Amino acid sequence: MKNLRLAIRSLLHFRLYSAVNVLGLALSLACVIVIARYVHNETTVDGFNTRLDRTYVLTVENSGFRGELEIRGIGRHFAPKPEQDIRKDPAVERYTEFALYGRSETEIQTGENKIAATILVADTHFLRIFDYPVTSGNRNLKRPEQALITEAFARKLFGVEDPLGRTIKSPTNPKEFIVSGIIGRPAYKSSLDFDVLVSSESGIFEGRMEQTVLLLHPKQEYRAVNEKFNEFISGRNSWMGAPRYQLFPLKEVYFNTFDSDTFRQGNRTNVIVLLVVAILLLTVGVLNFLNIYTAVVLRRGREFGMKKVFGASGRQVFGQLLVENGILIVLAMIIALSLIEVLHPVIRNLLGFEQLPFVRFDLQFGAGLLIALPLLTSAIPYLRYNFSAPVTSLRSVGKTGRRGVGRWVTLTFQYLITLAMIMVSLLFLKQLRFVLDYDPGYASENIVQVQFQRTQFFSTRENWHTENEKRTREYEEITRQLDASPLILSWVRAENPIRIGFSMNYRASGGEYRPFTFTRTTGAWMRTFEPELVAGRLWDDDLDKPVPYLETDEWGSRYVDKSPRRVIVDESALKAFGIIDYREAVIEQKYREFNRRRGVMEDLVIPYEIIGVIRDFKAMRLSDQRAPFIFHYEYGFSDEPLQIAFLPERRKEVIEFLRRLHDETVGGEFTYLFIEDDLKALYAEERKVATVYGIFTGIAIAISVLGLFSLSLFDIQQRRREIAIRKVNGATTGNVLGLLLKRYLYLLLIAFVIAVPLAWFAIQRYLEGFAHKTAVSWWIFAVSLLVTAGVSLSTLIRQTRKAASADPARVIRSE
Repeated sequence: MKNLRLAIRSLLHFRLYSAVNVLGLALSLACVIVIARYVHNETTVDGFNTRLDRTYVLTVENSGFRGELEIRGIGRHFAPKPEQDIRKDPAVERYTEFALYGRSETEIQTGENKIAATILVADTHFLRIFDYPVTSGNRNLKRPEQALITEAFARKLFGVEDPLGRTIKSPTNPKEFIVSGIIGRPAYKSSLDFDVLVSSESGIFEGRMEQTVLLLHPKQEYRAVNEKFNEFISGRNSWMGAPRYQLFPLKEVYFNTFDSDTFRQGNRTNVIVLLVVAILLLTVGVLNFLNIYTAVVLRRGREFGMKKVFGASGRQVFGQLLVENGILIVLAMIIALSLIEVLHPVIRNLLGFEQLPFVRFDLQFGAGLLIALPLLTSAIPYLRYNFSAPVTSLRSVGKTGRRGVGRWVTLTFQYLITLAMIMVSLLFLKQLRFVLDYDPGYASENIVQVQFQRTQFFSTRENWHTENEKRTREYEEITRQLDASPLILSWVRAENPIRIGFSMNYRASGGEYRPFTFTRTTGAWMRTFEPELVAGRLWDDDLDKPVPYLETDEWGSRYVDKSPRRVIVDESALKAFGIIDYREAVIEQKYREFNRRRGVMEDLVIPYEIIGVIRDFKAMRLSDQRAPFIFHYEYGFSDEPLQIAFLPERRKEVIEFLRRLHDETVGGEFTYLFIEDDLKALYAEERKVATVYGIFTGIAIAISVLGLFSLSLFDIQQRRREIAIRKVNGATTGNVLGLLLKRYLYLLLIAFVIAVPLAWFAIQRYLEGFAHKTAVSWWIFAVSLLVTAGVSLSTLIRQTRKAASADPARVIRSE
């Protein structure tokens, strides 16, 4: 209690320093806590599953595409022989198979209300492996007509009404589902995102390649299972070759680069960057706290010397320091948590940080800080005064010289961190601007994507005919109005350039096969997205559209494509083939097709002539190493979205027209997306990192400025008598400014020299993840120096001018 009274009295005596110290540390702790929560959420994905350590996804590799892994299940309709089926291995306790249908594909209807929804179709084992919390109703899908929905979707669909027992359905199928349970929000982030869970036994949602997740028995090693099934499965050959299925830990899927449309995937590099930012911010805050507190203790040297003269033990001195630091750090923690609570909407919307509530982590992290920081910040000043003679402490008051070396070293380190953070932040912004301004090779402005007709689910042949006739009439009306509208320049039913393409093997005639990006487009697609033609021509719908031919033999009838074999390639593809004159070249596609007569899959080599060359086509993110593009001709599918190019400056009218057309034809929830926004969304993570890093760099600068304010105030007060004597002897204010600022400038330059190679190394490591990257310009380093010098020296100059303008006689008398 005595230490508490002494601590409060001492802190109030130096209340300006105490206030600045608490505020600087509070800003640092607030940033660190926000980042720590985010990093914890990202690194504990699927942690709500109690058996996560023995849960695995199934991946497939095909012999025709060695090294390309995809998360994909075997599927009920393509089961291999039992001895080849990894699902039947004795090490497997159980497995579940499921398929995901996204919001752009499916809707859920209740009454007249239709809302886009993500539907997960799973077997009864799904909730026996995944521990999603069911807050009310029945956890298991005991009957095919039952469905579980999430709390968020229940509010969206039914409002405040109780959803249990209500019916929902797909708009294209008369079969109804009964809501039998409500899925709550898991304690941890989930790698699966869905609104509705229905049984695969319902027989409605089919046709999607299923995913497989397996649960191994305890103490079973998944690598040993993989070794047993390491061979490619014979007799299962498709156009991609024979498959090989392997287990992969579910807990590692989130940060992996597998090709998956089902599982959420994060960015490990960005998480590491933010973790480093948190460490740097904590370091800046603690160093700043230590610097200011050590300066205050220096002014209290006589107090500690007298305590030792009168018999105070080292434990008593350390106890007083510990209590003082504990009070300051607790106050800083309270302010930090209050700032986080007040700014929670800003953190969520501006920074994009999902702050899932996790009390245990908050308590553990907070307790760790409250224990470690007071011990650290008390130990340094304690060691300084406990092991020095009392006379040394008594004489240290008001003295300068070499005693401030520790403070100048920590100040240099603060400068170093601030400079490095500014350099890296400027690079992040430059790289973000580079990718956003990069010409992808196609038009993206004034094009909107609208989903009209969605995936069809039928229960009977009559249902199929009825729904198909309805959809045909809808599409005819959509086509008529789009063609007639003066607002529309062109349109096509297809995926946009960001979402197209998959790998296929090609070669120049006589060469070796290598993967290229295969995609199918039409003349309307080319008119809508306007790739730049380098040579030849683009698609002509009258010349290039497929010509179906009905072929009949003893094995039955089928339609065969008799259209000319033509492709369009980009410049990179032409270069990869080694082709100089495309007009004389033939490329060949390696394909596998089922021979009905022989009952086996056969390798086919299909030749194509090149009719056009376009400028390099950059779909997907610029960080991705995408193979060159080869375009085939084909119309889109009925459930693909519409891509609509419209008149510039008529955006609002176009959206209203499309909304009305949507309501008149298909109805339900109207959603749209501008292609330029979809392109920018590819770099949401880069934008988030640049924004977060920029904001936290600004906070680091603010913390450093607070520290500089306190240290310069302390330094000047220590030298007030020296300044007064110099002025009496004729020194001008400029002379005094030069004398006091010289040391800070030296420290800043030393920090800059060290920061440049460190920042260069960090920048090069970050840019390794980009196939296309911005140049590292010299001005990044120059601007960081100017910003740091301008902000910090302006603080110092203000303090110094104030001291230099004081009356020397009054200062000498007071000293």
